[in-house]
Amino acid sequence: MGIDTLLSYISTGALLINVILYLIGFRNSSNTYKVVFLYLILSFLIQGIALVFSQLSLNNHFLSTYYLLIRFSLLSLFFFCLFREIGLNRLKNTVLVISSIALLTVLSQYLMKPTLYYQFNPIGFLITSLVLIVFAVIYLYELLSRKNYYLFFVLGLLIYLISSSIIFISATDIININNELNYYIWIINASLYLGYQVLISWQWKELHFSKEKPQ
Repeated sequence: MGIDTLLSYISTGALLINVILYLIGFRNSSNTYKVVFLYLILSFLIQGIALVFSQLSLNNHFLSTYYLLIRFSLLSLFFFCLFREIGLNRLKNTVLVISSIALLTVLSQYLMKPTLYYQFNPIGFLITSLVLIVFAVIYLYELLSRKNYYLFFVLGLLIYLISSSIIFISATDIININNELNYYIWIINASLYLGYQVLISWQWKELHFSKEKPQ
């Protein structure tokens, strides 16, 4: 078993643990919390199916399309609910407008090039990642004068998105001709994703055991 495969199993296991953790207290939680749980469980389902396809030596690139659209839609909804929760109504409307434009832009890619559905879409991932990075930075800036609910979740998301975006931008042209580089790039990306899952677990601990809890 290669390191990349091992990391995939470990990160999927960590994701499953987070799904179970965030199921605790789901019924009486805020809308923001419920969106996080939905994001985690759908991510786990897609990642699990991708692993099965990989073990069966089947092409699973089409799953990246679902992951791209689901991830962006739910994380945009997360920031919308989060900004509303802390009373930033002007910013929540900004999130709605910008995310809608970005989503329509990505969808137009698939309309103009239907074969993209069966491929990895680096431009789509870059567009949506940049938008989410902007939302995350805005939220972290607002935390300077507000309670730090979802600090670790947003911080983990920001680090992962920035790092993975740099990886994909710098390696898009190279990985097509260098399989070894491609291998190490995916190891780095998987390691970053695992670190992101660890911060999500820590966020759950803070939400449930911190003295100051969001309503």
